[in-house]
Amino acid sequence: MPDNLFQHFLLTNLEVVDEIASLQRRYESKYIIHQSRLIHLAAELQRSWLVLSMNDSQAFLYKTTYFDDDNLTSYRDHVKGRRHRYKIRVRTYSDDSSFLEVKQKTGRGETKKFRRPRPADQQDQISPQEQDWLGELIAGIDQHSLHATLRLNYLRSTLVNPERGERLTIDQEIVMSNQKNSPLISGATIIELKNQFPHSPTNRLLVRCGARRVSVSKYCAGIARLNPDFHQGMIRTAQRLVGLEAD
Repeated sequence: MPDNLFQHFLLTNLEVVDEIASLQRRYESKYIIHQSRLIHLAAELQRSWLVLSMNDSQAFLYKTTYFDDDNLTSYRDHVKGRRHRYKIRVRTYSDDSSFLEVKQKTGRGETKKFRRPRPADQQDQISPQEQDWLGELIAGIDQHSLHATLRLNYLRSTLVNPERGERLTIDQEIVMSNQKNSPLISGATIIELKNQFPHSPTNRLLVRCGARRVSVSKYCAGIARLNPDFHQGMIRTAQRLVGLEAD
């Protein structure tokens, strides 16, 4: 179904996506929606959005491995709502390109993203050179204790709005590959709006189409799923919202 959602969209390529909305510094808004509502949402978006297409496909497999230290500092900082926090991951794309990526939240609510290319066959390891890079990038990090803590696979579609310079990612079929591909949140699709400003007409359109804004992190939800004794509030909230939108 992922590709069929966008069969009536105008198509675009990666160069145009980067030109319209590269957004390495950006505001991010996350939404969750039941997969049954995606057809209605796509019908609304096709009026003014383009969809990234490569090799006749509009949905691409992302393999993501998250890294944290022995104290799960990245996870705990997010759960505690710290304004300054980071996330470290290795992401391998459908074309087999692979990057070590860092997302940092600033005190002003912005998100900064940094990344560097790396070998695609070392998904679960961080090299000494990469450790040095992380140490320079993130103040106070114990880069030598970082290890793989979660692996997620999902299908991502990327849309751009040329008029507003916005980017929208739609992540479907999110599974934990280190848990026999069990769903992260059953029935859920996670949408992320990325733009230069904290508010946009697109925020209202998403809500009108059944999406619900939520503070959900795929990484934190996955860590909670792997550790049932951890706080489960994020997962319960997401499940409740997805259940409501399935009606």
